[in-house]
Amino acid sequence: MSDKSPKPAAVTMKAVATRAGVSTMSVSNVLNGRNVRPNVREAVLKAVKELNFTPNETARKLRRGKSPVIGILHLAHVHPFFTAMMLGALMAAVRNGARLLPQPVVLNDAAGYRAAFRTLNQRGADAVLVGPIIADHMTPEDVAAAGTMPLLAIAPGVDLSLMGSVRIDERGAAREITELLIEKGHRDIGFLRADTGGVRESRYAGYRDALEAHGIALRPELVLDSRMTFEAGLASAGRMLDFARPPTAIVGSNDDMAAGALVAAHSRRLAIPDDIAIAGFDDSDLSVKVWPALTTVRVPIQEMAERAMDILIPRSRGDRTQSYAVETFIAPHQIIRRASTGD
Repeated sequence: MSDKSPKPAAVTMKAVATRAGVSTMSVSNVLNGRNVRPNVREAVLKAVKELNFTPNETARKLRRGKSPVIGILHLAHVHPFFTAMMLGALMAAVRNGARLLPQPVVLNDAAGYRAAFRTLNQRGADAVLVGPIIADHMTPEDVAAAGTMPLLAIAPGVDLSLMGSVRIDERGAAREITELLIEKGHRDIGFLRADTGGVRESRYAGYRDALEAHGIALRPELVLDSRMTFEAGLASAGRMLDFARPPTAIVGSNDDMAAGALVAAHSRRLAIPDDIAIAGFDDSDLSVKVWPALTTVRVPIQEMAERAMDILIPRSRGDRTQSYAVETFIAPHQIIRRASTGD
């Protein structure tokens, strides 16, 4: 015989009204932010707290005919790249009369991805914007947990087979930033390769393309896998600079890694860009806060987030049984030349 107690019935709006001594309409008005008398609002909020009442977001939305809710799956840490994404999504949401529902996840946590999709669905999300890096690691089983919610990824490193995306031409951009260094006479060019995500291969492929196009032999020891952090870039670049034949230029897979390379060069009293030129990727706020300022690839993440939302919001209003083609929308990137490469 089971000793599990039955789950208590969900608290209803009527129960809140009874506890507060008001009508259910008054409870609805309070929960939806409408004007009510202060004493009524106080009584309703007190009852909500005492009964631990949680409104059914999906039902509320259907009753109100409210504008769409867009979930945002994002990594659970603070970074300027993700801040820019959130700002772009917010601007598009305001412009289109939509609401945002952020949901943090941990990278490579499949169970967490699936739970996050279920949570967003339960909380009334109509579609989901999947933040940078996350979609690169998703399996079909992870995506299936989203149910019928339309999905769109932002800034994956490669084309995705499971959902559409808005991204830049990562491979082409990496080739361009490497060719800039080649044009300045560099032949021994180091590359700090990301240790995860689609950008690991796409940005490395662009670096390799540039070398091959100019007849430069790739030196495998000048390609080091590294986490996409300042500390990892500092350590990996330091190893390169201590080689008997060090590189004369280094490309980081993001600005954090490139900034670490700058500090590694400074600590060895190398002149930048005369002794060593350094370039990054993303054009984050950090790229202009270091000295010298970083030459980098501008990834217009804020604009990409706005575009993604402009695609997702109409889909969120559509028929949930409709399937959408897995499309890649390419945003323009830009090479930003600064002092770290002598520009």
